[in-house]
Amino acid sequence: MQGRKNNFPWFKYYNNYNLDTSKMENSIYDTLKKSVQKNKDKICTNYYGKTLTYNELLNKIDECANAFINIGVKKGEYVTICLPNTQESLICIYALNKIGAISNLIHPLCSEEEIKKQIKLVDSKYLIIADYILNKTKNIKEELNLRKIIFIPILENQKKVSFIKYGLLFKTKKFKILDQNIISYASFILKSKESINQKEKPKKDDIAIILYSSSMSYNPKGVTLTNENINTLVECEKLLDKDIENRTIITTLPIYTSFGLVYLFHLTLAVGGFLNIIQSLNLKNLDKQIKKYKPNTLLMTPTMLNLIYKSKILKKENMSYINKVICTGEYLSEENKLKYEKFLKKHNVDCGIEVIYGLTETSSKVTYMPQNEKNDSSIGIPIPGTIIKICKVNTEEECKKNEEGEICISSKSVMKFYINNENSTKKVLKRHNDGKIWLHSGDIGYMDKNGFIYFKSKMKRMIISEGQNIYPKQIEEIIKRHPYVENCIIVGVPHPYKKEVVKAYIVLKKTIELTPEVKKSIKEHCEKNIASYALPYAYGYRKELPKNKIGKVAYQELINIYDEEENIWNQVMK
Repeated sequence: MQGRKNNFPWFKYYNNYNLDTSKMENSIYDTLKKSVQKNKDKICTNYYGKTLTYNELLNKIDECANAFINIGVKKGEYVTICLPNTQESLICIYALNKIGAISNLIHPLCSEEEIKKQIKLVDSKYLIIADYILNKTKNIKEELNLRKIIFIPILENQKKVSFIKYGLLFKTKKFKILDQNIISYASFILKSKESINQKEKPKKDDIAIILYSSSMSYNPKGVTLTNENINTLVECEKLLDKDIENRTIITTLPIYTSFGLVYLFHLTLAVGGFLNIIQSLNLKNLDKQIKKYKPNTLLMTPTMLNLIYKSKILKKENMSYINKVICTGEYLSEENKLKYEKFLKKHNVDCGIEVIYGLTETSSKVTYMPQNEKNDSSIGIPIPGTIIKICKVNTEEECKKNEEGEICISSKSVMKFYINNENSTKKVLKRHNDGKIWLHSGDIGYMDKNGFIYFKSKMKRMIISEGQNIYPKQIEEIIKRHPYVENCIIVGVPHPYKKEVVKAYIVLKKTIELTPEVKKSIKEHCEKNIASYALPYAYGYRKELPKNKIGKVAYQELINIYDEEENIWNQVMK
């Protein structure tokens, strides 16, 4: 790669982009503070009717930072935050960053064992948790020797109707507090009365955040993101979107994910935009929020786009206020992309859907679609400051154009390491002959002659049967073209001598009844359109597919299930 700086094929789409690296020297708190200086009296957040201006937000952050110091939190210490999208979540993250402490962000619906495991991973002594899951701390406080647990009254901060709804949703139970080290957020803030001088500012390469990778395994890894990692995306996005300071957006993605924290929350506040904060744990009312708040930007997953597409509330809505629609998180098929774009155009949305690609390990986005370019099957070209190449699997050897291999990324947005997991870090972060550190993504794709990247599959999902590489996404798209099929997931299951064989899990459209004729029609459709070596050996029919905590399909739950089409499956395994 040396000597090729000006020869990358995608450079011709850049408009004299030049990242200002000096702005990446700041902490994420300092980046926000600079935004506050420009937008003091502008409203920055709304949380179920409770609004804050930029100045009010910063004051609350400073107040919270003092409170953390007063309870003993020091620079470099880890504080675990187990919260959904709230104003307090934001305030705590920036406050900890101001004093050089590190936010360890975990999913609020994790089990008690998962919470315990992720606290132990970083040896965190402080826990900030939502009131509706405070019961989960009963058995872990003493075992982990936690110094302080701060609970935030999530339900009380919402209007009565929301209180009832979320109270029912989470089955909230009253928690009898007998421990003086378990305190409410209000009591915690009372400890901030004294102003404290900050002795040492956090540096650009200091770890700011720990997020957990949404890997296919049941053992997600702790991703360390530095101030520079996170701020790199802010400076990059300012170059790509000249109107970004006018962004108004609904927080569809959770704050404990990279696209949620970095690309949605931090980026919006860093440029002076507006966040309408909603709980991301229940998005059934997403269409109502869009109609009520009229955001100009949508950051969606394919699942969310499908909710909007099917919404009765938005059926007659004039959505001309939307000027940017971004899709990430899961694969969006070309067919569905065109379908959703047709729906948006019918509702007076002039822009198309921009599909972007990124990982927790890259602080979110690493690709974008250049303005005035349309390529429905591509995930775009590398963003400024990022280099992407395709390497032959398990090597550093670069593939030829249009040759499939592993997507590898070099950028200032790439994580520092996996926390306390040296073996996993070495597997994904590798120094190549060009002297650069490259992140091996574990994703299969290819790059064309113009630098456009095409995602094919995750390496962990790739099925190898009798030496043939089979990409589940391709088979899924073929099966989903059948008029009876609503959704489909392909998994590889063990086989005595073929190593793996293909199994299809299918969700039928609501109007279709599962009959022998329906099964026969789908099977014939597959035999006609799928290569013989990639044909499913068994078909499972389900009312819905299992999902993980962030709404993605839980593939591992499907791999070792043999309950559907037993006769066919038993025959295959003989």
